[in-house]
Amino acid sequence: MGCTCALTGAAHIVNISVTRRLISEGVEVPLYFQIGQWPSVEMAVDYLAWGFFMGLAFICLALPIASPDKAARHMKVISLICGILCLTGFIGALFINENIWYLAPLGYGFGLLVLCIMNLRLKS
Repeated sequence: MGCTCALTGAAHIVNISVTRRLISEGVEVPLYFQIGQWPSVEMAVDYLAWGFFMGLAFICLALPIASPDKAARHMKVISLICGILCLTGFIGALFINENIWYLAPLGYGFGLLVLCIMNLRLKS
């Protein structure tokens, strides 16, 4: 998770402080240095953060859960699914088709929301 925060932070700080400033000053920045364009350096770093490292974080979250409790088993399964979706999106975006990337936001976006709701229900 730390790698996800550091890499996505670096990509967006470079975009805000360098790329956008150069564009506003009239410098023609190549598309491969702009976030939101694929293939680009900033998007590759963002894909690495949210696809690869976030996928590993979900899988590392799921592996130590060994409770016979039904809710804990559901959380483990959902965490594994989220990790697999993130990793599949990362691999798909880099090697097969950029549109496969959209599996990763399904994992870290929707899946994380489901995990948070499940965790709130366990607390109450």
